[in-house]
Amino acid sequence: MDTTGLCDGEFANLEVTIPSDLIEWSTGETSSAITVMNQGIVWAETTLGNCTFRDSTTVVVQSLPIVNLGQDTFVCSGEALTLDATTAGANYNWSTGESSANILISDAGTYSVEVSVNGCTNADEVLISSRLTPEFTFAMDNITICEGEQATLSTGRPEFMTTWSTGATTEEITASIAGLYEATTSQDGCTFTAGINLNVGAIPVFDLGEDVAECDQFSTILDVGLNNVDVVWSTGEVGSSIRVDTIGTYMATVMTAEGCEFSDELTISERECTEFSLYVPNAFNPLSLNEDNQKFTVSPSDASQIQEYEMNIFDRWGNRLFTSNTVEEGWDGSAPGFMSIQPGVYTYTIRVRYTDDFDTDEIDIVNGSLTLLK
Repeated sequence: MDTTGLCDGEFANLEVTIPSDLIEWSTGETSSAITVMNQGIVWAETTLGNCTFRDSTTVVVQSLPIVNLGQDTFVCSGEALTLDATTAGANYNWSTGESSANILISDAGTYSVEVSVNGCTNADEVLISSRLTPEFTFAMDNITICEGEQATLSTGRPEFMTTWSTGATTEEITASIAGLYEATTSQDGCTFTAGINLNVGAIPVFDLGEDVAECDQFSTILDVGLNNVDVVWSTGEVGSSIRVDTIGTYMATVMTAEGCEFSDELTISERECTEFSLYVPNAFNPLSLNEDNQKFTVSPSDASQIQEYEMNIFDRWGNRLFTSNTVEEGWDGSAPGFMSIQPGVYTYTIRVRYTDDFDTDEIDIVNGSLTLLK
């Protein structure tokens, strides 16, 4: 028994070619030739005189490969679309001349493919149209602002629908936080995405200090206290610090590499130069009705100039009765550990270290006597 192969939807012609008086087919037909399309065993029996002969064939129907390129669709300009006809064990013949299971297309047109499996072929085609991709560009990939500022980011294409990575859906947004901002525009099913990096530079804050008053022949250094920045002074000088010896207002402007700047100024005014001095009284009375006379207290011309201070009180025999390390603390005429202190004359030694009007350290030692009254 032989086999007759068909593809689904095809016909096969079967024919008896030997002389016969009578022909009978398994289909009931009696002609010498028949057409079959269904799967199964088909036989023919012929009679010639007293002789009978039978022959048969197995009709095998092979299903056509399934080919589906999908609905007609579109491709966005500048983009590509994959057409896929993958079928196991198949050979392919595309209208583009390619023979792979899938192809990549970017142009509008009608595309077709023939897919063959075991000699059976099926085909499909799809119409591809072209649509405009809603492209836009940012002026630059990176933008830098300074702390406290805002940047306006825009696609520049109000005719497109826009969605930002922040969730905003407007053509433009304002931003003040560093990071990547992406915008996606869409139109007629086509989309386009681009991003821009926002950098936020720190403000170089500094403080030249409080305004000061100086007397004649001063010299001082003004310093912004910052590194890796550009500094321009109102004097025209550059650098993080300058030395000044003239009355006036001095301004420093600092700029970072990101272009962020900050300014501060300090005014140096003139004052009369004063000489440091100590007023030392020569007598006091602990029982005085006047509180200012109840203690032996030294009065400096400017207490802020004092760096170190020590005062010692002695009796006539050299015994130390009292010690103080601050000008505010005076002697009230008592001496713990000694008998009652009697009225009389006592001696003192005062040592003071101070800074003069020219920021020079000086030391004065004052010795003298005082009278304790009661």
